[in-house]
Amino acid sequence: MQTDHEGGSPQKRRAGEQQAPGLSLDAIREAIRGEVQAAVGGMRDDLRSFAGRVDRVESQVTQKMQQTINLLEDMTGKYNAHGEMLKQLQEANREVPPPRGEDLHQTLATVAKAITIPGGGADTFKESKQLVQHRKQAQQAPAGAEARQLWKSVSRLRKQEFRQWKQAQAERAAHLDWRALRSLQQTQTHRGWQLQLTDDPEWQTQLRKHMEGIFAKPIPPAAQARGAILRDALRRQCKHTPWTPFTVGELQHTSHKWARNRSTGPDGVSHEAAQHLLLDPAWGERVREVLNDMLYRGAIPGGIEQGITVLLPKIPKPLAWGDTRPITLSSTFLKWAAQLLLLRGSEQVRHGGKGRQGVELVAILRRVVQMAKDWGVKTWIVKLDIRKAFDSVWQHSLSELVAARVGGIPSPRFPAPPGRNHKPWEALLWLSLNVAVGDTLTPVPQSNGIRQGSPDSPDLFGAIVAKDLQAALQKAPPQPPDPQGGPPPPKAGGSFLDDTYLWSQNRQHLQSLLGFLEGELARDGLHIHPGKTAVCSQSTTDTFTIKGETVHSQPPDSTVAALGTPLTFGDQTAAIIAEMTRRGRAAFSKRKKTLTVRTSLKPRIIAHMSLVRGTALYAAETWPAHQHLLRAANTMQATHYREMMHLHRRATESWGEWHVRTLRTARVHMHREGMQRWSTFILQRIWTLWGHMAQGGEAVTDMLHWKDLRFWRAEQRKPARTRVRHAGRFNPGGDIERALETIAGTSWGEVAQQRNTWQALQQQFVERFDVPWATGRQGSIQDNLHPNTNATRANPRELRGE
Repeated sequence: MQTDHEGGSPQKRRAGEQQAPGLSLDAIREAIRGEVQAAVGGMRDDLRSFAGRVDRVESQVTQKMQQTINLLEDMTGKYNAHGEMLKQLQEANREVPPPRGEDLHQTLATVAKAITIPGGGADTFKESKQLVQHRKQAQQAPAGAEARQLWKSVSRLRKQEFRQWKQAQAERAAHLDWRALRSLQQTQTHRGWQLQLTDDPEWQTQLRKHMEGIFAKPIPPAAQARGAILRDALRRQCKHTPWTPFTVGELQHTSHKWARNRSTGPDGVSHEAAQHLLLDPAWGERVREVLNDMLYRGAIPGGIEQGITVLLPKIPKPLAWGDTRPITLSSTFLKWAAQLLLLRGSEQVRHGGKGRQGVELVAILRRVVQMAKDWGVKTWIVKLDIRKAFDSVWQHSLSELVAARVGGIPSPRFPAPPGRNHKPWEALLWLSLNVAVGDTLTPVPQSNGIRQGSPDSPDLFGAIVAKDLQAALQKAPPQPPDPQGGPPPPKAGGSFLDDTYLWSQNRQHLQSLLGFLEGELARDGLHIHPGKTAVCSQSTTDTFTIKGETVHSQPPDSTVAALGTPLTFGDQTAAIIAEMTRRGRAAFSKRKKTLTVRTSLKPRIIAHMSLVRGTALYAAETWPAHQHLLRAANTMQATHYREMMHLHRRATESWGEWHVRTLRTARVHMHREGMQRWSTFILQRIWTLWGHMAQGGEAVTDMLHWKDLRFWRAEQRKPARTRVRHAGRFNPGGDIERALETIAGTSWGEVAQQRNTWQALQQQFVERFDVPWATGRQGSIQDNLHPNTNATRANPRELRGE
């Protein structure tokens, strides 16, 4: 038998002069079997890996196809709706003659209602023909046992059909059909809360008295004629200022982000109808004419100014009218005019400049708490509550603010900004826009309060409060250095809309600041509520006097809600985790039927990101980059995914085994599908916010530079007797600046001024502080490596061998 010396046999090749050994048939058979098994085993592994890749590609293709189908359906629906709108507008152009002399707004309202189908934002449950027939039989049946059985069958059949309809809507919502989600939300709306209030025969009289107590307060004598004086001054200023009408581009810019399926004012003009009217050449010019006529005359027509003030419950079952909140439903053209005025004059009205966010104030408050802990300095933070804030502000104060900052007409309390870029035409319309008279449910003469629901109301009210706070800070004496000789905080207060906060390291300074702020707010019709004002500090023995009442400091471990996020001098990580868990659990429970429906998991993950993640991780950009906090966020995410994957407990499995197994399964699925973990999302938001704050100007950067790491590095170079020292025991991991320093250096604020450079460093920050995917304690993983081993600092105790 010849042996191949030059071939590709896997056996070792022999030299040509060696004699071939004797081979038996069994040996040849075994050799062939070994080669075949080795080849088949390799093919089996290749087939498994290939099948895995095919499954992964198939899932990605399925996802892309589903997204494409949803997008095409959405585009088709919008195209059909847009085409129908254009056809109806063309018919309106033929049927409705051009308005000549009559009210143009009334004509536009008539056309808008003609092309609008009310209630098209959600689907309603419809009974089947079988159910309708059963109901007729029950209605026609004579009273008795037979009718009772028929009505029971009707009730049973209706419950069954309604349950099936909700299941179908949940499946559609799980595939990112937001119309189906709105349909489910309407079935869960709380209705009938007003019945207990309207049972009283004198409920209208009580409602009128309640509304008059809010909106019809006596006006100071000196302020009664102030509105007419400001109007005359602005009209004289308009004679020397060119009139600039609103352009089509401005109208499109302010209307392209309007929300759909929203309630309208009494004129019945919806957002969708106004947008389509603007697209038509003829009707769009008439829309622009209405808004420009308001700007030129400085007055609002009666049909546009009219609104409806509805009452919303503050609690599920209100027992008095004081448990309700008045919200005004303004007409679309009135809100449109407010947005146009904001587009032109927002920089003059808004306090702190453009781009200010509420989370910036939260981040500053957390920094005040952290500095108090790190340096061992006693600090007080006061959360003020303004009684009936939006409903109590004097309207003449709003008029003076707009006339000074927009129109350039100064007043004793509102100086005009320097420069000649004044807009008296816009200011004159703004004065008419915010003086709302008789727009409540029951006609009430209104002398105070701002029109809630208008786009410009938060900006105007926030500017009033910020002006009062700035005046109080200027009148208060300067804050002395802290007991250790360190510098006091450069700012002692901040506000966002109607939320106002004061902080200080000196009790006398804080008490005087409270007194000056009370006086400034009272001049604008605003008053502090002592019972709802919270004072938090490291001690509970201090008291403050607010409006003649004594307010005690809360315990150090108590939690105060600062713009919806917890703030405490105790363990802030535990407080943040508790609030995150509460919010996440409530959001997931509210959408559980939609998120746990047995359909494809990928679109439900996207829906989970939209419906749950934003609620659970509210203000996450202000959190510290703490490992326990990031792990808790990932655990909550995996817990939600576990329920969405229906990983139930086995018959012989203990709870601990089930908990570990299901969380690991959810984590493996997240890693395999490339899903973003909540810890990664939190770190990205942290890096973005602090880069934004470093570019925010002196109003924010002064607090960022207060006792920062550059100050500490300078103190370290001083002699031990003269330097400012930290507290005896403190946790440096709670200071987010130390985390930023590891990536961008001590002068990280200067690096943040370069947006592209700062954005490029974000991934390094995430990789440095993100938690590992696995702990490495699984018995089935022998070669697991810590993904952040090279980037993580070694534990000093481990280095010492402890």
